[in-house]
Amino acid sequence: MPMRPLVTAVSVLLMACGLPGQTWQTSWEVFAKEVAPYPARSENAFDPEVKEKFHGKQVTWEGSVSKGAKYSETAAFVMEVTPQEFTIVSAMAVGGRGSGKVNTIQVRPKKGSIDSWNKVASGTKVTFRAVLNEPIYMVLAFNGGVHLIFNVQDAEPVLTSGGQ
Repeated sequence: MPMRPLVTAVSVLLMACGLPGQTWQTSWEVFAKEVAPYPARSENAFDPEVKEKFHGKQVTWEGSVSKGAKYSETAAFVMEVTPQEFTIVSAMAVGGRGSGKVNTIQVRPKKGSIDSWNKVASGTKVTFRAVLNEPIYMVLAFNGGVHLIFNVQDAEPVLTSGGQ
């Protein structure tokens, strides 16, 4: 079979299935849908199934650096991402369940990447590479609510030749 029809057939199949070529490793939005069932059924941040599927996997996502972010190899900073709805099971939530939108993720820079991050101004949208580490998510109570936090580490911006 010639290569061109095969590529076209695969493209049509992906479009028909609603998969525009994005996977959870290349899209925060697809990742949110992929991981959503886990915190909805258990607050166990060390779920073996979650670890097997996500731990140590590299992602390339896009987000906006929060205004006032400070870059450090020892502390995470906040990235704003497209809001995604999650339902969580948690003893900390009223009635044992809660739901809400996650619109930020905490990102820990990769060692040696601070010079690259310093080229990215606060408020700037940037593509970044990072690694998901266990626990992939944590259900925490603070600021009067229950929050879902993702463990995104070893992040570095994907810069074009002129910076971001």
